[in-house]
Amino acid sequence: YGLRNLIELNISHNKLYLLPYQTFESIRSVESIDLSYNLLVSFLDNFFIHNSRLKVLQLHHNNLHTINKNLLYGLKDLHTLNLSHNQIFHVDRNSFDTLDGLQSLDLADNRIEELSGIVFLSLKKLQTIDLSNNPIHQLPLGIFANQLQLSALHMDNTNIIRLSNWIDSITNSTINQQILSNLKHVSLRNSTNLRHIESCFFFNLP
Repeated sequence: YGLRNLIELNISHNKLYLLPYQTFESIRSVESIDLSYNLLVSFLDNFFIHNSRLKVLQLHHNNLHTINKNLLYGLKDLHTLNLSHNQIFHVDRNSFDTLDGLQSLDLADNRIEELSGIVFLSLKKLQTIDLSNNPIHQLPLGIFANQLQLSALHMDNTNIIRLSNWIDSITNSTINQQILSNLKHVSLRNSTNLRHIESCFFFNLP
């Protein structure tokens, strides 16, 4: 039943405010959903639970305020997630726990002031992350401790005050030499509150 063969769904640039819980239940083969440029304010937990084949999810340019721990539950094949240009101020520390295949995460242009030290713990395949244009004032020790494949980190125009040891393991004092070994691009432009760079910061980068 339903659109069983649907692969791509684009309903961007509309005035969607809320979507019923079972909106996408019948399109279980869908691999790409674009809901960008709407007025969406929230989703119920497990909203995409029936869309386990989803690879690309575009939620940018909406009015989302929080990312709860079960919103993205079960999306193990998701490789691109764009949450930029929302009003997000809170990201639950377990929000991305089941996103085993995520490669690109865009959280730019939100209202995020802080992130948990374990928020990216499960994202071992992450290659690109953008945290630019958020009022983040610091990142906790070990926030990138599991990012073995990260190649680009964008943090332009934030309130970051100090560059410290973001890759030291929280649970292991021995730094894994593979951590951030693929990192090629780091951008911290126009972070006018930046006052301190700890001596270990660049030493721990490849």
